[in-house]
Amino acid sequence: DGSVRARMVAAAQNADSHVNYYSRDTRNLYGIVEADLAPRTTAALGIDYMQTRADGASYGHLPLFFSDGRQTHFPTSLNPATRWSYWNNDSTNLFADLKHVFDNGWKRELAGSHLRQSRDVKVGVAAYGQLDPVTGQGIHRLSVKIPTTSTTDSLNAVLSGQFELLGRSHELTLGAGWSRGRRGAPGYTSSYDPVDNYFEWQGNAPEPQFDRISDRNARLTEKGAFGAVRLRPTDALSVILGARVSWYRLIDGDTDLQSGA
Repeated sequence: DGSVRARMVAAAQNADSHVNYYSRDTRNLYGIVEADLAPRTTAALGIDYMQTRADGASYGHLPLFFSDGRQTHFPTSLNPATRWSYWNNDSTNLFADLKHVFDNGWKRELAGSHLRQSRDVKVGVAAYGQLDPVTGQGIHRLSVKIPTTSTTDSLNAVLSGQFELLGRSHELTLGAGWSRGRRGAPGYTSSYDPVDNYFEWQGNAPEPQFDRISDRNARLTEKGAFGAVRLRPTDALSVILGARVSWYRLIDGDTDLQSGA
């Protein structure tokens, strides 16, 4: 009878690039189920997932100038990243909401979500230093490993509707929210190595050894409440007034695994 509805969306893309040995694959999945629990009450439950895989990824750039100040003219296809570089992301969001419309037209909405994200990055980029226009020396390759994981739980409630004042109809919105996030980011050694001749750079550099040296964990809790009113003194004029108050707490800890501190 239409009281239960569902939708699913899936998408995939595999893409190469004009940049040498760079490619990017993405996968997306979205699904939601919505049900009418009562004539004025609707509930929904869904999931949103995204995966990204990028090979030959770089966060650096090509040298713009030589050491003598003259501008370089490298092709746009030149990739400053090593061939073993990659940048992978995963994100999963579970969400639910409950909506109810009262007899007087006011609306109440409760929403919650659980978001989990992860990043796996290992990149070497030849992009630092001053390039000698004759020898091709002077550029260094920075190699890093920077994985992170995070989770965020959130709850939000909103009440909105119209009210009469001085013979005119106005709108009021009240809301409150809470969220808690956790983030882990282990630290690894990095390397800063010279490139023999940047004019011959093709990304064929050896991958260094990355040793885990630290653990960093952060916890963030936030609470807030807000209110907003839209006053309509005339048909052609609206006045919006609002305010929000927030409580914020962050605990950030770093552990040195080499010294045990």
